[in-house]
Amino acid sequence: MKKNRTKHLLRSIRKTGVTFVATAIIAAVSIAIYTGFQSTAEAILNRADRYFKETGFETMEITCANGITQDDIAEISAWEGVDAVEGGYSFSVTMNMDWERILLQARSLLSDINIPVVLEGTLPSEIGEVAVEETMASDLELAVGDEITLEHDGNLMADTFRITAIINEPSYCYSMFKDARGFGTAGTGSNEYYVTLPMGAFDASYYEDCYTTAYLRSDALAGLNYFSEEYKSLESAELNRLDALAQERAALRYETLRSDADEELADAQAQIDEAQQDILDAQAEIADNEATLAQSEQDILDGEQALADNRAQLEDAQAQIAQQLSGLGLDEDFAAALTQLAALGEAGAPLIAAIEEYQQNEQALKDAQAELDDARVELEDGKTRLEEARAEVSDAEAELADAQAELADAQEDAAALEMQDWILSGRNDVGDIRSIDNVVDAVRGMSLSMSVVFLLVACVVCYAAITRMVNEQITLIGAQKALGFTTREILMH
Repeated sequence: MKKNRTKHLLRSIRKTGVTFVATAIIAAVSIAIYTGFQSTAEAILNRADRYFKETGFETMEITCANGITQDDIAEISAWEGVDAVEGGYSFSVTMNMDWERILLQARSLLSDINIPVVLEGTLPSEIGEVAVEETMASDLELAVGDEITLEHDGNLMADTFRITAIINEPSYCYSMFKDARGFGTAGTGSNEYYVTLPMGAFDASYYEDCYTTAYLRSDALAGLNYFSEEYKSLESAELNRLDALAQERAALRYETLRSDADEELADAQAQIDEAQQDILDAQAEIADNEATLAQSEQDILDGEQALADNRAQLEDAQAQIAQQLSGLGLDEDFAAALTQLAALGEAGAPLIAAIEEYQQNEQALKDAQAELDDARVELEDGKTRLEEARAEVSDAEAELADAQAELADAQEDAAALEMQDWILSGRNDVGDIRSIDNVVDAVRGMSLSMSVVFLLVACVVCYAAITRMVNEQITLIGAQKALGFTTREILMH
């Protein structure tokens, strides 16, 4: 029975040999597809890992709306497990082309972290130089030596930049997501490309000597494959550990900003109060000067009247003396008359005294006239100084109004000041790195789905072959059943 069963099996295989071979080939292809795609996915991850190590790619980055200071950078560098840290800038700018406005991410060039791969030219080093990414240069037909103009909020030291290099940065080695290069406030809201500028091209005073981002490399993750499960596990632990330290620095930064804002507001208010008091004092002094000038004007008027009266009296005295001299037959010139009167002795003494008194009054009148002229000059100078003082007070009042408006703005800004957390970003939130994971997942998913399809085809072929064999031997199976063979025995046969 066993010998017959073996012969029958071999005969069946010969009759359906093509089917068996096809099934074997399909199964082999399925295995090959699965193995090949899995190997490709692994090769992509390994190549990306090497690329990141070669370019000194960051382990994580920290951002904060309140900025990151030099002291924060020094503190981060002292954290356990931090191998290197650099502060930098990253924000959106707009470039106007003939046909559209393009939103870009402006990034600062770092020293030892995120080292760009230069495809053409040399990295920028001067304020008016820039490097553009390869995709941007290709899409917009830009070349080394071209100039581009960037619109910004005053956070760059220049507007026009000369392209010195075409680069690729490790943060953007593959772009699948629209928001991979960050968000902006114009256009579609997503940056389409990135440009890299030297650190000197950024206006540090605009950021109050702070950085927008801190880039870190961790000792704890050194040497691990960037896409391994061990890396993911350790990274999660590191992020949790460093987050507590980060929030301490965030709270300290907020307290510093709040203290500085309160101190600046207090100083500004004190200066305004002092300016207001100075204006009040100046206005009081002006009022006193106005009263003094009014009195001076009245004194001048009184002096002029007194001078006119004295001059009339002096003229009357002159006429009387001249009449007396004429009656005596003497010279009417007072100087000559004095000589003649002296010769008369006692008889000429009264007239001599009258002439001398006249001369004294005449000199006094001249002195009074000179004093009155000086008073008029001083009065005009006083009026000029008074007008200047009034103009200065008006200017001071305008400046005070501006200072009060600035103080109101500062108070509004201080009121809007809030505690801002430090945001730590790991591998899934940096650049477009998550795109690599998605691509690899897609490749692995494709390997599984295609393998399953081929295996299903093999199953269908096998089912068709078995069905045909059963149909061909249905008479034999019936006879065996009639002879008393069990189902198990028939299947074994």
